[in-house]
Amino acid sequence: MKTSKKQIDDFLAQKSIALIGVSRNPQDYTRALFRELKQREYHIIPINPYSKEIEGQVCYADIESVKENFDAAIIFTPTVTAEKIIEDLLKKGIKNIWIHNSDINKPALKNLIASLNEKGVNAIQGHCPIMFLPETQFFHRMHGFFVKMVGNYPS
Repeated sequence: MKTSKKQIDDFLAQKSIALIGVSRNPQDYTRALFRELKQREYHIIPINPYSKEIEGQVCYADIESVKENFDAAIIFTPTVTAEKIIEDLLKKGIKNIWIHNSDINKPALKNLIASLNEKGVNAIQGHCPIMFLPETQFFHRMHGFFVKMVGNYPS
């Protein structure tokens, strides 16, 4: 199932987002996304079992240790851990899940995404969230342009 633009818009309408697997490396893409969303006044909750803080903010080891509420989650972990993470998110009642990882094309993950969408979860796979933000930087607008040119931009 191809992700729709409505799914992305619905996801980005959530203002409290957990970033699961956000990197300790300040140069990493996940940190750039963290900063971009914070700058746009999203409430971001970093989750990484190997860090106590990210960008001066408390970082949680796992979903179960997060005491505050959040509405959505972006997962940056390998597929092997994504299923358990999704299970934990569903237990918390999270219905907006974006899986953004390097092995997104594995059939098991595609089946999982389809199954979640059939159950009413707004499950998104792949894509760079930054390219869908209004008035985003030139580089990200160009990324969106090229994705459109190859026919992979959500409609």
